[in-house]
Amino acid sequence: MKISVKDLNLDIKAPLSKSVYHRELIVNFVLGARGEFLTEAEDDNDDIRATKACLRALEDTNAETITLNCNESGSTLRFMIPVALAVKSDANKTLVFKTKGRLIDRPIEELSDCLKPFGVVITKNKEANEITVTGNIEPGRYVIDGSVSSQYISGLLMALSCFDKESTIEVTGGVASVHYIELTVAALAKYGISIVREGDTFKVPGITSDIKAPDGNFEVEGDWSNGAFLLCLGSLIHGAFRAIRRYFISLSLPT
Repeated sequence: MKISVKDLNLDIKAPLSKSVYHRELIVNFVLGARGEFLTEAEDDNDDIRATKACLRALEDTNAETITLNCNESGSTLRFMIPVALAVKSDANKTLVFKTKGRLIDRPIEELSDCLKPFGVVITKNKEANEITVTGNIEPGRYVIDGSVSSQYISGLLMALSCFDKESTIEVTGGVASVHYIELTVAALAKYGISIVREGDTFKVPGITSDIKAPDGNFEVEGDWSNGAFLLCLGSLIHGAFRAIRRYFISLSLPT
């Protein structure tokens, strides 16, 4: 039996990489881009929707309290705390991060300890599923324990890139998931922000007048890692068919 399908299209579109997408959104916003790129798209997952919602909330310059809905996205929360502190128009504005599920239980103590010398106070209200952040950040020397999450460092790198003076981030306790930090460094380099790493210290240059604000027009590469499950399944099925074939061939052999 022969089956012929002429119009079969086996092209597969990989879902957009969340890791890259988060960074592109935030870096564009921090460097001055505004507009349609923050509008929710049909293919956006819940984490990306949360990051877009938080960035849109920061556009409201009249609100005394800025409410940022992180949903259940740990990446959004850890990225956006330093970013919101850096870009909010008034140091006296209070930030309220709303969370869902178990996000309120995710650790942020290392980030809180890092920002405390700058007068930033982070308070968790587990009953209300809210995290209140007061204070402001400015260019300077930041010391943070990087052994728990690389997202702290990525958030600081993106936040400090909006200032016109140099900052340093000194990482203690080792750097977890260093490749994710490299993604952040690459996203910033794409728009002219060159992060210099010396050991476990990252130097963030002051933004200069020759760096033009991006326009929010960017492409996000596909994340093919989810294809591993299908590839493994295909390999298992192929192996199973070969085993079955050998079994029936063995039944037909003379004894």
